[in-house]
Amino acid sequence: MEKCSFFMLQLSETMAKRNMIKTVSDHAIHLDLLAKARGITAAENYFVSLPEPSKNHLCYGALLNCYCKELMTEKSEGLMEKMKELSLPLSSMPYNSLMTLYTKVGQPEKIPSLIQEMKASNVMLDSYTYNVWMRALAAVNDISGVERVHDEMKRGGQVTGDWTTYSNLASIFVDAGL
Repeated sequence: MEKCSFFMLQLSETMAKRNMIKTVSDHAIHLDLLAKARGITAAENYFVSLPEPSKNHLCYGALLNCYCKELMTEKSEGLMEKMKELSLPLSSMPYNSLMTLYTKVGQPEKIPSLIQEMKASNVMLDSYTYNVWMRALAAVNDISGVERVHDEMKRGGQVTGDWTTYSNLASIFVDAGL
């Protein structure tokens, strides 16, 4: 994976040297590749160097995802707040990145408040969101909460359970001795 990221980064830099114009999504991809191939500092420097019009929700989201992958909780939370202050359009992706971060750093209790924030902001929960939410509830031994979330998911009708959901549920119930 690292060799592939490095190769893709070189390709992106070659395109820039040839004065090929990058789209805003190209900038986000380049930022992600920089973080993978050269580290988070290189990605941050690239982000800072971007012209303001290029710093859209995609670039902010890419940087947020990089912070979350590096388990940089304070920077992740700060960047998410900045995204909200700028009124950037938020999808489930930045929330999912934060929820995954909280799971990895052992703070599953923070996830329900993110879910409530998503709902209050009319951000659509996706299958990944529901799965992380159920895992977070299981981590704090709230099995009835897991069942309520699964019921909510089924009732909503917009997100259907897949094999990941049912594998996740089976694992939760087995771990709980049920």
